[in-house]
Amino acid sequence: MTRVNPPATGSVVKITRRERAKATRHRIAEVALARFSEHGYAATTMDTIAHDAGVAMLGLVENLASSVCARCGAEGPLFHEASTEATAVRLDLAVLARIPFDARAAAAADAGQPLAEAADGIFDKLAEEAVRRSAAGAAR
Repeated sequence: MTRVNPPATGSVVKITRRERAKATRHRIAEVALARFSEHGYAATTMDTIAHDAGVAMLGLVENLASSVCARCGAEGPLFHEASTEATAVRLDLAVLARIPFDARAAAAADAGQPLAEAADGIFDKLAEEAVRRSAAGAAR
């Protein structure tokens, strides 16, 4: 956090984007934990967590959407059926990204390497696509 003290005017606190994002993630986690504790997991929705945390939902990101073969790079289903599309329709949200399980990324994480550098930049590609899709959704 950057603090600037102009002469005779008091203090100004400047929070970086990274610090604000961290605080938002922390607030969402706190709200979710409180909701789960009070109402149970099954009775807690993304809508109520977002509302209570004071954030807007821009879209959904499906984690473990598929699996990438470590030998040939082919992508295939990891689970039989995902409900991401149905959830997106029900919540009137776009699916921003589908993150596959990639053993190369898992190995990089286990070795302490940044995921941004793992798996041929797949996370950068997914992030770019998510930003593009959320911007398109905000414009509608």
